[in-house]
Amino acid sequence: MSASEKDLNKMLGDPRKAIASMFVPLLAALVVGQLNSFVDTFFTSGLGIASSSGLSTIIPIYDAFIYIGIGMSVGATTTIAFRLGKGDRESAGRIASLTVKWSLILSAASSVIILASADAAINIMGAGDVRKYCWEYLLPFIVLSPTIIVFQSLGGMLRGEGAAKKSTAIQISAAFLNMGLDPVLIYGLGLGLTGAALATCISYAVSMAIGFRWYLNGSTTVRLSFRRSESDRSFRKELFEIAGPKTGEQLITAVTDIIQRIFLVIAGGTVAIMLYNLPWRYVSLINLPSAALATAMIPVCAAALGARRLDKMKDGFRYTFRWSLLMSLILSAVLFIFAEIFAIVFTYEETMMEVRPQLVWTLRWFALFIPASCIRSFLASALQSMKHSKDAMNANLLWSFIKLALYAAVCQQGFEAMIYALTFVSYLGIAINYFLYARALRSTEKSAQPSGVP
Repeated sequence: MSASEKDLNKMLGDPRKAIASMFVPLLAALVVGQLNSFVDTFFTSGLGIASSSGLSTIIPIYDAFIYIGIGMSVGATTTIAFRLGKGDRESAGRIASLTVKWSLILSAASSVIILASADAAINIMGAGDVRKYCWEYLLPFIVLSPTIIVFQSLGGMLRGEGAAKKSTAIQISAAFLNMGLDPVLIYGLGLGLTGAALATCISYAVSMAIGFRWYLNGSTTVRLSFRRSESDRSFRKELFEIAGPKTGEQLITAVTDIIQRIFLVIAGGTVAIMLYNLPWRYVSLINLPSAALATAMIPVCAAALGARRLDKMKDGFRYTFRWSLLMSLILSAVLFIFAEIFAIVFTYEETMMEVRPQLVWTLRWFALFIPASCIRSFLASALQSMKHSKDAMNANLLWSFIKLALYAAVCQQGFEAMIYALTFVSYLGIAINYFLYARALRSTEKSAQPSGVP
């Protein structure tokens, strides 16, 4: 039996074993991705304050490419796994082929839109003085946007057939290649921020070539075919019913993050932004195990849904929830207990020492809401695996609106009031997501009943 068939059989078998087997490679990919982000920041920060300011300014615009890629990735994972669960490999192949095709189309469309609107966005952000550096970083991504979006989509396609190790291989290879190319292109060839962007695009392109070679030499369960089919319209609809809302969910979060900065400045000036953002480095790290479990859960439970094995799907949900919650509670407790030590990492410089007590306080409050964040993320992923991606987007939209409304109401009371509001709304978010999750589960159970069963 080939490795691809073993991966597929594992995904279609015991959901607990399947999720556990995919967890380690997916976690490794996320950890290396975080390391790559740190290394990128390290090398680009050496270019000076103007370049760093330009990079910080343009990142939200560059992220649009990432959000589209993530949306396509989740859409591919869910729909391909669902079709494979039904035993319909031909349809899974059509969806994978359409994922590649539409990733290329969206790459071109998003590049044109961003090229036309980036200058206006830079003006709105009041960053005209670093416009040159913004374009140095952004232009290579505009020209080479397929390397970003198709790369993300390719990882989702591989996960959709249970090939977590292959997905991880292309992600880790891209990360390490990027880390190696950064100093060469940024400093060795003197390309600055353009070199940083090219390092990312080249790394993605090389790893994509590895991934597509697997498809070409038959190392994957799914087969790509770019011939038109009469069913393409329905397959495209199936794909975008997941991909569209997932992209929307990402954009909602991005817009919310931008707006909340206004309330943070009102609450405590630019220092408040720093006190809010720095602890998120630890939040991101603590959430990695839960994110890896949720990423593994989506194809496993979507495949179980396709096979009409709701018992397996719900077992996968229970397994993921228990382990995600347990790990987040343990890691949050570590953060709470050792907050003073973790704060030293960001406050060793003399002028930063005076904010250390407040940073410690913030870290401990963040530790209190991390489990709630983990549960919300699990429920959103469960909705996506049941093909209720729109519900996950709507839950995030409502939650973000409530959060911003609370921030607006309490920001005049100071930074501490905003952290109290964040903790409260994080647990409120569980109720919102759970309501939609329970409704989606009832709907899924009802639709899975054989005809004639009341």
